Amino acid sequence: MTVSLQGFLWAGTGVSLSFLIFRLAVKIRSFHKLYSDDYLVIAAWVLLLGSAVLWQIQSSNLYELFAVTAGEKALTSNFVEKNTDLLRSLTPFALLFYSCIWTVKISFLVFFRRLGSNVRGQKIWWWCVLVVTLLTWAATIADHNYKCSVRPIEYIWRKSM
Repeated sequence: MTVSLQGFLWAGTGVSLSFLIFRLAVKIRSFHKLYSDDYLVIAAWVLLLGSAVLWQIQSSNLYELFAVTAGEKALTSNFVEKNTDLLRSLTPFALLFYSCIWTVKISFLVFFRRLGSNVRGQKIWWWCVLVVTLLTWAATIADHNYKCSVRPIEYIWRKSM
């Protein structure tokens, strides 16, 4: 199961890279330059790559946790250490993942700003939507359960019992 899901992860990352390269090639060929929305899409893909690498590194610990909690595997001596690593990786993963999604959203906004740069009403709404988008990103990041992912595992076990 681990191998097939990791294969799906990297296949999706590879397909997204193919679309990114195609987009950039078309933009360079058509306009002879890249725009700021293109750079935001590149940044989003780099964030996606970072989250994929982190998932690749930690997925074995997650699947071991699933197996132990399901009773399919016995506890090992380094189980606590592995779970501590897994929990500590949740915060960077969440930051990378949500920032990737919101970077794509902001890329769309930047693209639409360029389209409606001469329409006063659209400029006002653009700023409103940008502020709401940034606030929802901040709320999503702030809502992450940092106590469970940055504190020692003993703290989590004490609070859950």
